[in-house]
Amino acid sequence: MIIETCLAFARELYGDECIHEAWEDFVLGKNIPMDNTPEFDTIFIQWFVFNWKPIPIEETFSIKEYFSKELIAITCLTEKTYKFDSYQREFIRTICQQPFTFYAVVNVEHGANITLRNIFLQNDCTVMERQASQIVKPGDILFTRVLTINNISIMVGCAPVSIPSIFHIELLDLKKTLIKANKELNTQALCFLDPILRERYFDIANEACNPSPTRLCNTDGDPFVFVKLQYEITSLSQDVFNQLKSLMLDDMEPDKTSYDKSGNLKKVEFSWAKQGNKKHTDWDNTILGHIEIDGSSLTVEVNSEKRSNKIQSEIKKRLGKKAVLKDICAESPEERMAKERTSSSFKDRKQNREEERLNERPEVKAYLKEMMVKHWETWLDSKIPALKNKTPRQAAKTEEGRERLEALLLDFEGRNEEIDDPLRPDVKALRKELNLNQK
Repeated sequence: MIIETCLAFARELYGDECIHEAWEDFVLGKNIPMDNTPEFDTIFIQWFVFNWKPIPIEETFSIKEYFSKELIAITCLTEKTYKFDSYQREFIRTICQQPFTFYAVVNVEHGANITLRNIFLQNDCTVMERQASQIVKPGDILFTRVLTINNISIMVGCAPVSIPSIFHIELLDLKKTLIKANKELNTQALCFLDPILRERYFDIANEACNPSPTRLCNTDGDPFVFVKLQYEITSLSQDVFNQLKSLMLDDMEPDKTSYDKSGNLKKVEFSWAKQGNKKHTDWDNTILGHIEIDGSSLTVEVNSEKRSNKIQSEIKKRLGKKAVLKDICAESPEERMAKERTSSSFKDRKQNREEERLNERPEVKAYLKEMMVKHWETWLDSKIPALKNKTPRQAAKTEEGRERLEALLLDFEGRNEEIDDPLRPDVKALRKELNLNQK
């Protein structure tokens, strides 16, 4: 009733073109069509009525003689007060002071309500909502506006894209940037920052709906490509191994060895390795590839083109003409996974069923539970990138750290609803251990 009355008033006062003008402002000049865009009905109309101020540009509106510097809903309330009862008047005055912003779903009562946390202001509210409460889960993020009157809260406009919890930390980073620029964040500041928040929503929604292909990389940061090199060798296995064994580290031994009846080396498998790792500074070494010498055959397997080129250079330098490259087979991760899926056999499926039955045994469940407890005990004292390389215990000592911890724990809670993983965390126990408020 309120929105319909205000829309009719806007068209009467400014003409139909005002909708198009407002849409251009709403999408911040992005090339987003007004037709068949879900945001049009879900948040734009509400934003148009309660947030948008018409701009007095020549030839913008069909009625140029009249222009209000107020929001459309406020102007309508002033001009046509008689059309609204006392509750509707309070509704308009209150909603026009509430910003669209990002809320994390904290708790869901399916078919009844959702508890939301304002990510920027860190205050919680429970909104009456039947439809959305059937869909969202803890950890999800909504771009919406909340109105509270007479201790009852509702969402007035909610963006159609439910943002995955992985963006929560990113929004906390945005919060920190906004605080540096504005010194303090409150409801009024968020209203002023409306264009920035709206633009961030469109960027995140586009990324969530059209994710970039995952770029899998090895521990050196090189794109994953499974490369298998096949050489023919014209020297004894022992001689070849002697030339290549320095590719291992000094404290490493071959993985497998076998000898013929005369005691000569017939077959040997070992890892190509180097000291340390750039990405994981706590690693002692990095396995670069796997090498197998078997009679007149030398096989090397690595997981990137860069490592493939490097090992070819090493083999040529060490063996020269004694090793002739006969074949190179390269597979992307997608090709490798597809091959593994298609090669699934009855034996594999039978083994999976046997493993499932094994996992149901009480002693196995007890062992997995013990593993879970140890894993999450270790997690409490592990450096987490999302916590700016602080441990959860360290992060719990600061306000910013606790906010980031809450984002991670909400993500855990949402994932717990989706998967049946024996290693899934007991979030309540983690909160208690970290002295966080129980939610």
